[in-house]
Amino acid sequence: MGLRRRKLKTRSLNGARDEICHRHLGCREMSWFGIGRHSTLQIGEMTLRSKYCVASLAALAWGCMISPVAIAQDAPVAPTNTVPQTTSVQQAAAAHPAEDPTIIPDIIVNARRRNETSLQTPVVISAFSQEQLATLNVTNITDVAKLTPMLVISPATGPYGGNLTLRGVASPSSNASSEPAVTINIDGIPLSYGGVVRMANIDIGQVEVLKGPQALFFGKNSTGGIVSLRSAEPTKTFQSQISTGYEFNAHQIDIDGYVSGPVTNTLDMRLAGRFSRQRGYFHNVAPNAAFDYAPGTDENGVRLSANWEPSDRLTVKLRGTYDDVSENGSYSASQKIFCARGVSSGPGAVPGTDDCTPNGTIVFAPIPYQQIQAITGISDYDSAASYLKVKQHLISSDISYKLTDSITLSSITGWYGIRQRVLDAQTTGARFFIGGLSSVKKNSFSQEVRLSFQSPDSPVDLMLGGFYQSDNMLVRETGVINTTQITPLSPYWSFPLRSQALSAFGQTDWNITKKLSLSAGVRYSRDRKYQYIVPPAPYPNKFTTPEVQFSNWSPELTLSYKPDSETNFFGSYKQAYKSGAYQIGYTTYNASLTNPAVTDIPAFYRPETVKGFEIGMKTLLFDRQLRLNLAAYTYRYKDLQVSRFDPSTIALLILNASSARVKGLEGDFTFSPRALRGFSINGSAALNSAKYDSPFLAACYVGQTIGGGCNALQSSTATVPSLQQMEGRPLPRAPQFSGSLGLAYESTVASDYKARFNVNGVYTSGYFLSQELNPGGFTPRRLLVDASVSVGPKSGSFEFALIGRNLSNHYYTFSGFQSPGTGSGTGTNVGVLSDFEGPVSRGREIWLKLTIRPDAF
Repeated sequence: MGLRRRKLKTRSLNGARDEICHRHLGCREMSWFGIGRHSTLQIGEMTLRSKYCVASLAALAWGCMISPVAIAQDAPVAPTNTVPQTTSVQQAAAAHPAEDPTIIPDIIVNARRRNETSLQTPVVISAFSQEQLATLNVTNITDVAKLTPMLVISPATGPYGGNLTLRGVASPSSNASSEPAVTINIDGIPLSYGGVVRMANIDIGQVEVLKGPQALFFGKNSTGGIVSLRSAEPTKTFQSQISTGYEFNAHQIDIDGYVSGPVTNTLDMRLAGRFSRQRGYFHNVAPNAAFDYAPGTDENGVRLSANWEPSDRLTVKLRGTYDDVSENGSYSASQKIFCARGVSSGPGAVPGTDDCTPNGTIVFAPIPYQQIQAITGISDYDSAASYLKVKQHLISSDISYKLTDSITLSSITGWYGIRQRVLDAQTTGARFFIGGLSSVKKNSFSQEVRLSFQSPDSPVDLMLGGFYQSDNMLVRETGVINTTQITPLSPYWSFPLRSQALSAFGQTDWNITKKLSLSAGVRYSRDRKYQYIVPPAPYPNKFTTPEVQFSNWSPELTLSYKPDSETNFFGSYKQAYKSGAYQIGYTTYNASLTNPAVTDIPAFYRPETVKGFEIGMKTLLFDRQLRLNLAAYTYRYKDLQVSRFDPSTIALLILNASSARVKGLEGDFTFSPRALRGFSINGSAALNSAKYDSPFLAACYVGQTIGGGCNALQSSTATVPSLQQMEGRPLPRAPQFSGSLGLAYESTVASDYKARFNVNGVYTSGYFLSQELNPGGFTPRRLLVDASVSVGPKSGSFEFALIGRNLSNHYYTFSGFQSPGTGSGTGTNVGVLSDFEGPVSRGREIWLKLTIRPDAF
């Protein structure tokens, strides 16, 4: 135990010691956190923690008598539930170390654009530190879902990246221009494109999953939640690390590393990189396959971070990330998971080559690109093997300036860009059936400005701000189909799109009493979307709506009651909104453009809105040995944006459902018994109901009979039913139950070494994979088990780790679609279901890792 040492900037060491001892031994600037055995004493910027309050006073007196120590200065005393705004999340965590390794540490989060402990934040949140992520070998955004009940992150099929679902709420993955319901936010920058799921999360310092609608604090509205990732901070001392790992099943090599430290007295920098190569974990069994294994990912990424503090009032944080990924096509992880006839059917099928079961084999025929070139005249068909190539960059700046001790002006600026090119066989099969080319170019600029008023002498805190984002996107697509012969589906389409988002928000916290506080805020949003679509010849131009505009007010109200420093009860009313957008996809418009009866194509869908309530409790029990979080919520969504794949026209469509109700209960705990030093157990459980709660007619799934619910006509002139009633039916990718249980144990081995063991199991109930609720597209319940063991010296200079993931070798499907050209009898008395296919998870992984920290030797 001791005083936290920091560099003295303007005063002598002796003077600092004398002033601290003189000023702070009085009661006026001393504050206590906690009561009893494990208390914390706050003195200026110093935080003293010990098993007994008397020990804190003794440490202070000791600090006045011993040789001089350098202590930070010129910052006001922070409120008991926050740390200074200019302090990073990782620095704030370091400033609040656990006084006893057996005490459960709290994580500093940034859920309300201020650094607070997760216990004191009245938000339903799951937060994970860098150490936890490293222990579980989490290296990408998709793996975060294993740590969070009710979160499903799909890599998606198609060129538009992934899709995030939280509590059953998701965005259509079939449209590059759609706003996400669950937003990914990196270093304060909201990224409104699903392709960011493919970006490596290099040197991540912390992950926070904010559940439910979020309107106030992260730039843009989010109707489902936010996955916030924060870079690891540059360090005040020199540090370095290199980690190399090998996975035996995919023959994958990963190398990660960083170098960090001070460059000058005011500038700290950090350089991190990632290199990954793999053969692949799915074996392609198609005859004469162009590639033997998939996805065969190659990945290279680098991040440069800098923190500049030229004065006590100004902090500048700069981040630059570049990522380059290539693999065997965006569909290469897809399989047929259901076949109505027991064997694969349709134009792409060859009997005996596909077992219609999610496992370690795939069936992808080579692309006859030379024939396609000759027929279409498009030279971009240039490979028999499908491929995906993605290059992304993200540059951000976070500038904070203290105008006074109580007023802070902050600016967050982001520049994001992506270049993506895809050549795909867009369905599985031993015979080439459907193929396509696509490319995406997107540039995005965002700017957020905040003005914060926070004073320890005032019961009211205030935050005002504005946000602006401008996106420019160009999507190009073309495709071919091979039924009896190769035929163009369409010439090259170009979809030039532009969008602008502008919003302003205000939020206030009122500490009514020392225990009761009220937070209220509102965000006004205005979105404009522009399209400049000109159909290729010979299609006529029927796009008559070049611009659409949407606006919304989203209020939020939260009441929090803290009976003591270790308990927080809260309740919230929230609203949020997600902008509408234009449809994208060449097959979406082919039929309408060639139909003389269609004279106008608006080409856009409406915004999605949500309102509802949540209540929660966070507490520490049994002398801080048990952390318990509980929450309940109910939200109603209107004009819910859902996606639909029409296998007859091969069109990806987005439409607005009438409304849906999402409600549930969830909780998590961490128990670290002091009697068993080094041991901890954690768990979580969530019950969720996500259903359409008003009349909504959606397309029937292929093979759905009249008796099975396909009994509504598309129009007054239709004679065969093609629609089904969805009221009371579940949303896709919405499991009713999810839970996890994990154990960790750390112990000394010999005198100078330590060993650590972790095991974690995650159970998820079954759910439908697509909006049509095709019975063939239902993924059954699953139990995933991960475990790891590591050993190394206590100094941390190196560590060997053996990591097992998905040890039960359970293959499951993230999302999916009905296979074109399969199934029959829709809307009749006798139907045959379509085959169903979609991206399948990775199977068992066995990793051997070595981590070296040269500065710790």
